[in-house]
Amino acid sequence: SACTMFVTFRATRKPLGIKTPRLVYSWFLYAYRSSYVVGVSGYVLVMLDFFHIPDLIGLSHQVAHYGGLLLFYGLYFGVLGRDFADMVTSHMAAGMGFG
Repeated sequence: SACTMFVTFRATRKPLGIKTPRLVYSWFLYAYRSSYVVGVSGYVLVMLDFFHIPDLIGLSHQVAHYGGLLLFYGLYFGVLGRDFADMVTSHMAAGMGFG
């Protein structure tokens, strides 16, 4: 997304800003938590459909479909965010002389 591109841009500049490491870690922690919530929500929807709970309370029959979408979007963006975080933090560490 545009925010990830901005954070990556800020982390690859030299000299590294004083607040840039905090910005990078805060952003990727937020991205991780968001993808975690999306993935768990999808899992809960799939399990609800597995136990036929939507039929009992009159919800649509597409609960498993939306649950599956949420589950896999959460997994996809979680892995993508983890890889970007690894790449950006490695670049920052190398710029500071630790890598």
